Amino acid sequence: MSEEKAEPAWMADLRSAEGRCCSGFFFDAAALIAPSSGAGSSRYVLTAAHFLREIRGAGAKVRVAYDGTWQWCDSWRLIPRTDLAVLRLPRAAAFDELPRLGSRVLWPGTRFTAGGFGATSTLRWRAGVFLFPMPWVASRGLSTRVTHGGYVAAWPRAIPGDSGGPVLVRGEVSAMQSMIFDPLGFNAGIAVVARIRPYLRAIRAAVLELASSASGNGEAAP
Repeated sequence: MSEEKAEPAWMADLRSAEGRCCSGFFFDAAALIAPSSGAGSSRYVLTAAHFLREIRGAGAKVRVAYDGTWQWCDSWRLIPRTDLAVLRLPRAAAFDELPRLGSRVLWPGTRFTAGGFGATSTLRWRAGVFLFPMPWVASRGLSTRVTHGGYVAAWPRAIPGDSGGPVLVRGEVSAMQSMIFDPLGFNAGIAVVARIRPYLRAIRAAVLELASSASGNGEAAP
C-alpha cells in the first residue's frame, strides 16, 4: 500500500446528524481474525471514540462518506481506556487495497504520514515525526483519555476534524490521531496519537462483538 496516494478510497469522512465532524478509515478486519488472510472489502471503520461519545440517545447514527458514496451507521464499540472506536457499516465496501493495523513499535524519531479531513471534507496529508510515548494523556476536563499514547509533531498542523485519521508508518497504520496540543488556545503543531499496537486484541474483540450483534453502540468488553 502506498502512503503517497492522494485520496485512498478507504479514507472515511464522518459526520453526526448535528454536523460534528471526524476522520476515520476502513481497515483490514479479516487480517485481525486470520493473520494470513486479507480482504478486498470491509465494513469496519476505525475512528476517534471522543467523537462518538457525544452522540447519544435513541436513533443515534453517523454518516460515513467514502470513495464518492456514503452510508448511515448506528453500530459501534468504544475501546476502553483509549480514544479508539470501531464502527460496523450496514453494507461492506469494496476496495482495491486496505490498510492493515500495524504491530510496529513507535520509537522517538519515527517518521510517518497522517491524513485527515478537518472540518471541510477535504482530505489533507501531512508528514510528521513521533516525539515520545506517553503512558497516559488526557484532554482538558478529562473527557478524552488515552493510555498508550504519544506526542507527535507534523506539518501542516493538525486541526479539529483530523481526529480519527490514520498515522501511517511504512504502509501500516501504527497510530490514530486523537487530540491537538493547544496551550492557551494556540495550536503549537504538536498532537496526541493513540497507538494501535497495544490494542490489537481489543480491536479484534470489538470486530467479533459487532459481527455477532445486529446493531447498537457502547463500550466494548474490556
